[in-house]
Amino acid sequence: MSGGSQVYKGGFPMNSIEFPGVPTISIGIIDPRGEGYESIVTNDAANGNYKRIIIKNERLVGAILVGDDVDRAGILTGLIKEQTPVTAFKDKLLDRNFGFVHTSREHRRVKLEKPI
Repeated sequence: MSGGSQVYKGGFPMNSIEFPGVPTISIGIIDPRGEGYESIVTNDAANGNYKRIIIKNERLVGAILVGDDVDRAGILTGLIKEQTPVTAFKDKLLDRNFGFVHTSREHRRVKLEKPI
């Protein structure tokens, strides 16, 4: 559109709803078919919170967040979009306080040194 040349890297599905008063977000592949997918789930039914992440080839490829846990959707979306290897910190991805600090040192270095 601006006369420049840029390769479109594709997109991924994302949806957000609130019904009835329960926020829900789905990102990427949420119903994996085939081999090689790993699904990790936490379910806090007493508080109405549910999280599921889907990993393939060491990369986060999808997530479902229900309840109070939707506030981490942006971080997970970034990891999917950037195809960041998550093996080193995948056990932290479902933590309530998961954040940038939990990613690998190399990932943080690259992100912080990236020109704006």
